[in-house]
Amino acid sequence: AGAHAPRRLSFSQLSAFTQCPGRWLASRLLDVPPDWQSPLVLGSLAHGALEAAVHESPQVNAPDWRAEVECGVERIRARIRERGWGDDPLPEGVTRPDGSVVTASDWMDAAAGRLDGFELDMALGRPPVPAATERHVEGVIQGIPVSGEVDYLDRSGDVVDWKTGRVPSRRDGKRAHADQLRVYRMLLGDEGVQVASVADVYVTAGGVRVEADLSKEALEATARWVGQTGEAISRACEARVF
Repeated sequence: AGAHAPRRLSFSQLSAFTQCPGRWLASRLLDVPPDWQSPLVLGSLAHGALEAAVHESPQVNAPDWRAEVECGVERIRARIRERGWGDDPLPEGVTRPDGSVVTASDWMDAAAGRLDGFELDMALGRPPVPAATERHVEGVIQGIPVSGEVDYLDRSGDVVDWKTGRVPSRRDGKRAHADQLRVYRMLLGDEGVQVASVADVYVTAGGVRVEADLSKEALEATARWVGQTGEAISRACEARVF
């Protein structure tokens, strides 16, 4: 049996297919429960906390991150109810290697730990002035329908993508993240949003900020990659090579 190509591709899907088509297939077909300390779960919870902090109280530079995680959970749940699909941000039935059950509080404590020491003005070198958080964007790049969620858009036109992992040490890792930011720049531009800068901000590394090149050449290279990868996904699904 084959996999159907998504109606719209996200950057994560394009990137996963580029890295390993088999892994991309697994993410489409297999329902694998998360492990304790899953980076995806903790990253989602941290994103929710950051969204809550900059949306509700951007003037508070050093929030109570544990409280913000709780607020973020409710924001994520509200989005799930609104769109009618999605997994709850607090997985149930997960156990540690010793067999003990991971509680909702355990997940939230761990996510808050990812944000310990991060202050909001680290993202832009000044307090944030939010225009939007978790803004949905979609459009067509090189004939490929693409969508995404922009973590933070400042009124200045600065775009931030929150990162809860390590700062990539390899050039390829930084380039992949820059491609993601350039995709957001293109989709926002198509919607008439003036973008001044796009950057990854690593909240677990003291707010390290890594900006992406927005030159014409860099944008064109990213667009070509989206087009070529999207076509490869479509061909693979049509041929049922998986």
